[in-house]
Amino acid sequence: MPHVFDASSTPTFPLMARLAAAAALAALAACGGADEKAAAAAETAAGEDVCADAPAGAVTAVDAWARAAPAGRSVSAAYMVLCNRTDADVSVVAAAFDGADAVELHETTRDAAGKAAMARVEEIVAPAGGAARLAPGGAHVMLMALTAPLAPGDAAPLSLTLADGTQIPVDAAVLSMEDARKK
Repeated sequence: MPHVFDASSTPTFPLMARLAAAAALAALAACGGADEKAAAAAETAAGEDVCADAPAGAVTAVDAWARAAPAGRSVSAAYMVLCNRTDADVSVVAAAFDGADAVELHETTRDAAGKAAMARVEEIVAPAGGAARLAPGGAHVMLMALTAPLAPGDAAPLSLTLADGTQIPVDAAVLSMEDARKK
């Protein structure tokens, strides 16, 4: 089943509430955390539409970032908002990053006991006219077998592949854990 993340119905809260919720999510492990609805709600709590400037008729990625990975750490994750300003759902089916030997689309979920589990997914769907939020505790791009450290301040240029073969460039800023908590 496709994973559709639609945050268009989330309520509006003050910016500080958004920041507090996002900090709580970012404090969790790279792939662990709240379920996808909670992650999407926290990311949109302020009601700021990060896709407001996205061009009509296009699919773009905004607010992209990746967790820093110091020497000796072989994994990281990238997060972003996929803005779909077309009249059809679009599916991201693959991702690429030259700095990793393996890149996969993942999702973190929780079982009835609250235990987090991460699994590879075949696609992430951005609904027509909406957005898909890739956030800690939900959907994300997993960067595995890193070939070099990812230092805060670095750039992590990714490429997303849509089901129709379209490539979406993504410029993810590498953030320290402290800065990631502020997202």
